[in-house]
Amino acid sequence: MWAADAPFYYTLWIFGIKATELLLIGLLLLLPFTWLRLRAHLANGGSFQSSPALVVLILGGFFPLLYLTLTAPALHNGARHFLFTFPALCVCAAWAYLEFGDWLRAHRPSMWRLAQIGFGLLLLLPIFHLVKLQPYQYIYFNSLAGGSASAMQRYEGEYWFTSSKHAIEQLAAYLEKSPELIPADGNVDILILGPWQVAEPFLPDGFRLSSDASKADFFILNTQMRIHERFEGTELFRIERMGAPICIVSKRD
Repeated sequence: MWAADAPFYYTLWIFGIKATELLLIGLLLLLPFTWLRLRAHLANGGSFQSSPALVVLILGGFFPLLYLTLTAPALHNGARHFLFTFPALCVCAAWAYLEFGDWLRAHRPSMWRLAQIGFGLLLLLPIFHLVKLQPYQYIYFNSLAGGSASAMQRYEGEYWFTSSKHAIEQLAAYLEKSPELIPADGNVDILILGPWQVAEPFLPDGFRLSSDASKADFFILNTQMRIHERFEGTELFRIERMGAPICIVSKRD
């Protein structure tokens, strides 16, 4: 990704590829319409102090990002450290869309209907992704990153490893249909790549955790940072959403 000495670009890029297109376009609209609103306000004898709501709202959304950019603190796993700015930024974007709508009705009424259709499509896009990625919405990346499937090859996606529960359930169902894969002693040793504590409560009877790849019967491999590619085995199945591999379950060769 970006070098540690380029926090400005790192912060902007991580935010840019994780935020929805609807939000990003709204924030772009925020720039000209904030200027128009403040200019009109000041021309009528107002001041920044007399319009605190807009100023505080914008500062609440953008100041933390600016602070991160200038101070360059450690940002482990990037975007989660400034998630709290999203509510303010969403309100800023919504205000910008309302201002844009008022401007269109006053100056370009013929484009008003087209703008409504475009906004509706932008609104449906994140809803579509929410449904298709369920319950792994946190692996979402927008079109600037090429979508979730493309971004998973370059950025961290399955960080929380919540897929381990589904992987264990599907492996148990797979072995019920293929009992010849179960060792003679009836115990299934599995190596879980990732935080095994998340998966342990869901282990069925006969399943045991193993920390030795040479002795495990099956691998449940997290795809974070593509570390699963270091393990050799015959893939049985994978959990994926929209072409993005989330978890791979394989039999040790």
